[in-house]
Amino acid sequence: MFLRFVYVLLSLLFAGFSAAGQYPLLRHYTLQDGLPSNVIYDVYQDSKGFIWFCTDQGVSRFDGSEFRNFSIKDGLPDTEVFRIREDGAHRYWLISYNEKACYLKNGKVYTAANDALCRSVEQAGIHYDELFQARSGNYCLAGERIGELLDEPPYLRLWPRDVVRDGRVNYFRKHDAEYMVVQVDLVNLTTGKVYKVSKSLIPESYYDGRDLFLFQNTLQELLLEQWDIGRDTVSRRKVVTAPAVIHQMIRVDDDRLLCSTDSSLYDYHIPSGVFKRDTMFPRHIRANKMQLDKDGNFWLGTLNDGVYCRPVNGGRIVNEQSGLIKNKILSLELASDDGLLAGDDAGNISLIRKGKIAFRSGVRAGTANRILFIRELEPGHFIFGGDQGLYRSDWRQNAASLSLDLFSCKGGIWRPPFFYSGYIGGMSVLNTVTGVLNRIECGKITAIEMDAAGIIWQGRTSGLTYSKNNHQYVYGPDPVLNQNRVTCMALSPDGYVLVGTSSAGLFIVKDPRQLPLHLDRNSGLSSNNCKKMFTAGDGCIWLCSEDGLDRLRPVGNGRFSINHFPLYGPVSGNKINDLRERDGKLYLATDDGIVILDSRDTAATKPPRLYIEAINNRVFTEPEKNVIREFSYQERNVQVSYTGVCFTTVADLQYRYLLNGGTKDTLYTSERTINFSALSPGIYELYLWARSTGSNWTERPVRLAFRILPPFWMRGDFLAAVALAVLFTTILLYRARIRKIKRRAAALAQSRQQLAELEMKALRAQINPHFIFNALNAIQSYYSQNDELKANHYMTSFARFIRLTLTHSQSHWLALSEEIAMLRTYIELEQMRFKQLFTFEIVVGPGINPTEVAVPAMLIQPYVENAINHGLRYLSDRKGVLLVRFALLGDNLLCEVDDNGVGMKASAAGKPMQHNSLGMKINRERIDTICRMYDIRIVLNVTEKDAVQTGDHGTLISLLVPLRKNVQPC
Repeated sequence: MFLRFVYVLLSLLFAGFSAAGQYPLLRHYTLQDGLPSNVIYDVYQDSKGFIWFCTDQGVSRFDGSEFRNFSIKDGLPDTEVFRIREDGAHRYWLISYNEKACYLKNGKVYTAANDALCRSVEQAGIHYDELFQARSGNYCLAGERIGELLDEPPYLRLWPRDVVRDGRVNYFRKHDAEYMVVQVDLVNLTTGKVYKVSKSLIPESYYDGRDLFLFQNTLQELLLEQWDIGRDTVSRRKVVTAPAVIHQMIRVDDDRLLCSTDSSLYDYHIPSGVFKRDTMFPRHIRANKMQLDKDGNFWLGTLNDGVYCRPVNGGRIVNEQSGLIKNKILSLELASDDGLLAGDDAGNISLIRKGKIAFRSGVRAGTANRILFIRELEPGHFIFGGDQGLYRSDWRQNAASLSLDLFSCKGGIWRPPFFYSGYIGGMSVLNTVTGVLNRIECGKITAIEMDAAGIIWQGRTSGLTYSKNNHQYVYGPDPVLNQNRVTCMALSPDGYVLVGTSSAGLFIVKDPRQLPLHLDRNSGLSSNNCKKMFTAGDGCIWLCSEDGLDRLRPVGNGRFSINHFPLYGPVSGNKINDLRERDGKLYLATDDGIVILDSRDTAATKPPRLYIEAINNRVFTEPEKNVIREFSYQERNVQVSYTGVCFTTVADLQYRYLLNGGTKDTLYTSERTINFSALSPGIYELYLWARSTGSNWTERPVRLAFRILPPFWMRGDFLAAVALAVLFTTILLYRARIRKIKRRAAALAQSRQQLAELEMKALRAQINPHFIFNALNAIQSYYSQNDELKANHYMTSFARFIRLTLTHSQSHWLALSEEIAMLRTYIELEQMRFKQLFTFEIVVGPGINPTEVAVPAMLIQPYVENAINHGLRYLSDRKGVLLVRFALLGDNLLCEVDDNGVGMKASAAGKPMQHNSLGMKINRERIDTICRMYDIRIVLNVTEKDAVQTGDHGTLISLLVPLRKNVQPC
């Protein structure tokens, strides 16, 4: 924000200076600085310290640095806002031209369109003109009716009496009664009694706590009346003529009122009834409303020229308009007879006495000859140094300035009869009695001072030296001092040397052999960059730095208490070139002239009021105690906006902050926004402090507690949901597994049942009637041939085979030895039946223990039967051979049934054998069932041997069965 400071011409003298010599030092804010308009209807300070300006273009809030404007674009019902008032709920009620109910809260505009309370106010026909706090403690809107604002429903209660509004409403309390000035009457709201106090409308009234002042604007004259209000009576005490139309009155002290008028600001002396124009403001401004803020600053709104602010310290300035040749003043010296000597940047020296420029002297005036210091030897007789040398002048005799030395001088001290000054090559010593000048070549000197012991101290670009008994020494006890440029020096009341540096603060040197005392910013100084220093007659040390002005009061033993002196208007520490103080007046040499302030105003500068404005671009509202704000994981980039309210300085405020839960480092900034990026989920506490130039940090930090919520995948409810989902899924999987197991068990049972059925079918296939019939015929044949031995042997074998078949038909697995025994019995029966048509051999390969290896029960017998009935029985040209082999093949048992019969093709050409075909099909189904039940793989290969290629005949059947250990005893 661009802030213009103006020096406004006034006619009266300030503290002993004539009207022609000085001008008031004011701040001036206009449209260019950020105000919505230069037409100011009202100035108001709220409970937080913000200053509000009501204008014809809306309302504006000011914190000392920035204006925040509200207009119809923000929702105001009208552009012209006459007044603003705050109630106990921190609602800012606006009194506008169209009389629509409206208030601001937390940066939002509320009207009848979006707020029930505003609708109630409008429906009640209050047409409020003022807001006041009643004796009950509640706030009331006063106009044509009085509506009391309540904290609970219905939130608005109308008072029984109507107050007809046709003028300003003014409420006050006295003698435990409530009064209101309205129209031409004074109404006792407590008793209902009405006192007629005017014949015409009362445009302005003011109750100062004792008397009531009424401004009367008749057609003939302007009057100010003073009324005495008793318990049951009202009487007019005094009537005086007002100098202009009065817009507002405020009490300054027990005897004075300050009145803003159409023509200017007037001071009214109550006992004498005399008006006197206030000289701190321009003569012809159209003063409207005034506000004395909590810090003592005086604000004045005008009807055509924006806002003026007179800082609590006030102040005036002497410049070219006062008679100075140049505004840029570089050096000051207190002269005798209450005069002030001032040197500028063009070789001119002025004597200011009794408010006038009493004398001017120039040395090569108009050239680049800065006057860097002035020292008065005696009244009217002084020495000054500049860029072009050292000069001596006697104004008592109007003597011309006498050049004593042509070297640029940086400082000077007078200890009669000698005058010591520093220059680029060393130190000059002038005997003011004899006029003899001597130079001591000792290097560039930046400042010079002599202590009570007569030691001459010389400031250098790096450190400090001193001269004692015509010898030069380097001051070495403090390495920090020796590394810094000495910028200024002064003598304390105790005779110690005060040494100001460019970046290390202030050093108090007591003795060349001792370490100095050290004061810096941590000790309370405004800055470590010291520029100028002056010891006042009361013993206080005034120290100017780039960040402000400090007053050091001696407390003994070379120690000081430090108070910051508030600077206002265009004055800041880095703009002060020199300073002097005398009799309660502080004189500051600046580039704009000589600023004169009241040096007795040394109250400690209050820290700024600090408030959080918004979080993540959402308006901040004060939470309830111990309430933690919550932000989603997507809002973990947190932006905090805040403002410090301060009207004592024009410099930027400094802020510091600490984020507990974050870095835990205290950080400093001058920005009004802090951004925290990618915060982890958790609880954070932000602590904020603020300070202005020279003030302490706010005693209690502003605290903001907030929580970054974890992402949904880390939140307890999500984890609980996931756990429930996992549990539910586990249950589903478990139940599915149970169902699968049950289905598998059912399938296994079904397979077993199928296997049992197949086995029964196989059994039936094996012992079908045809087989039994053939066996019995064979036995009968043997008996008929009287071959009883063979008949009995056949009968025994047949019975054994039937017994083995019935025994093993219920077992899924058999020991290989048992399977071989059953096969052998069966083959022998068939061999006997076919009269030794073929021979057979059962071979068990090496490594196989038939009793320990198991095979599926009755798996091989159908293939042996098939080989005999379809291959061997039809042989006519050769002896049949049946070979059954068992061998190991990896982890499998290889079972082969090899015959040299007629083969599958020749057998198929003959009559089909339905029984055997059915038996083979049943056996294939048994193999499939066994594979499913035991999760194994049995490989069946049927190969017809080619007689042409191999010379062999018949069929080879191979079964590859996984090895299985026999667990049943044989």
